[in-house]
Amino acid sequence: MKRPKIRYRTVIISDVHLGFADCKISQVNHFLRHVHCDKLILNGDIIDGWHLKKWGKWSVEHTRFLRLVLKKAEKHGTEVVYLRGNHDDFLWKILPFQFDQILLANEYIHETPQGNYVCVHGDGFDAVTTNFRWLARLGSISYAMLLMINRVYNWTRRLRGKEYFSISRAIKAKVKHAVSAVGRYETSLRDFAVERNCVGIICGHIHTPADKMIGGIHYLNSGDWVESLTAIGEKEEGGFELIEFGGFLERLAALEGARAFIAGDVGEDEEGDFAEEGEADYLFFSLLMLAAQFSPGPDMLLLMRNALAHPLRAGLWTVGGIAAGLCVHLAAVLTGVALAVKESRVLFPALLLGGGGWLVWLGVGLVRARPTGVAAEGGEGRAPLGDGAAFGQGLLTNLTNAKAVLFLGTVVLAWLGPSPGVGRRAAAAGIIVGQALVFWSLFVWALQHPGVRRVWLRSVRPLHLAFGAGLIGLGLSALRDGWVALAGG
Repeated sequence: MKRPKIRYRTVIISDVHLGFADCKISQVNHFLRHVHCDKLILNGDIIDGWHLKKWGKWSVEHTRFLRLVLKKAEKHGTEVVYLRGNHDDFLWKILPFQFDQILLANEYIHETPQGNYVCVHGDGFDAVTTNFRWLARLGSISYAMLLMINRVYNWTRRLRGKEYFSISRAIKAKVKHAVSAVGRYETSLRDFAVERNCVGIICGHIHTPADKMIGGIHYLNSGDWVESLTAIGEKEEGGFELIEFGGFLERLAALEGARAFIAGDVGEDEEGDFAEEGEADYLFFSLLMLAAQFSPGPDMLLLMRNALAHPLRAGLWTVGGIAAGLCVHLAAVLTGVALAVKESRVLFPALLLGGGGWLVWLGVGLVRARPTGVAAEGGEGRAPLGDGAAFGQGLLTNLTNAKAVLFLGTVVLAWLGPSPGVGRRAAAAGIIVGQALVFWSLFVWALQHPGVRRVWLRSVRPLHLAFGAGLIGLGLSALRDGWVALAGG
């Protein structure tokens, strides 16, 4: 017996992220098997090249997705349009390219009885993706870590009989800055549709499904298959609708027994109020902050170098400087200064340029260093790093860290909410600064282990070159992005 199918004139999906651990591949494959359409538009980020290049994993189910698409084109005559996204930007060099029923392109004009719709992934209208590529990749890493925490969190919720809750979607919905950024993104795409003489725009990229009118232009965002599990369908009688996977399964069940599939985890409700997390609120904020602090960056490189090259005291004073820098960042977040810096076309580029210059200077100093022996306490042959110098290095490196400005200015504001009390503000500061002091100090202490020290002493020069090159690379990247942002402003 043939499986039931729901028919549309056109189906648009985006942001499947094949190769990414949190891709909901079973759900999107089930959707494709049970939908019939004359045209299928794959609107970018279908394959996640960024994750596959580093730590992603391809499965048989991911191959099955591609086979389902090819089968629709070959056996059912479906016209397939694959538009490039930022995570599958490896396609850029061959676009546009047509083979049989499949078109690869950067953008596409979709004709409807109501008028033309321009289809584009949308990354070109995202200032971070366009101007700060390193920051976009860092954001991708942070998002992956957030989803990992989200999996653990929802496992505990299932044990307690609670519904699925998406932390990242709640953050995007709650943070004023994130909401305003989405608004600017949508407005830019509306203007693009006007330039193309179209009545609507169909996009993806920001993992925020939408179907609404903006300034007389029909704005459609197909969402994603990582969290939202949504698509856009053009009905046979005309007009578009936002397809949510849970509702799609219910429609299938009405056609013919898909209730067994509905009973599984794939039909979980992804909606929820951020306050609903209740007792786990502080725990998962702490985990998020800890993951952010231990992600690779200038603070970690500097701390590792000082802890290995000098006695324990120098490493602890460096930790103190980093913690002091975090206090300054938190004060800026709580007073609104951090948001003003991020929005400024002068201050944020200046921060990138200043921070980049400091990191390059620090890295060059390490590359040029010539250790000549071993000090009594395990340091280098030259004079040990003074307390004030170690503190100052930690403070300045953290203050000029653009990642800290962006991450704290987004996630902390999300957790605090619109009108946080004094207790909640104090808790945020206590968690972040307390973690820095405790865990970084333990990290420094661990690096003092005799075995670790012996490896350091045998490889002082190569490790100096490695740390120096890392700091120089981070600095040059920040200088480049600062210059681009300043020139563009």
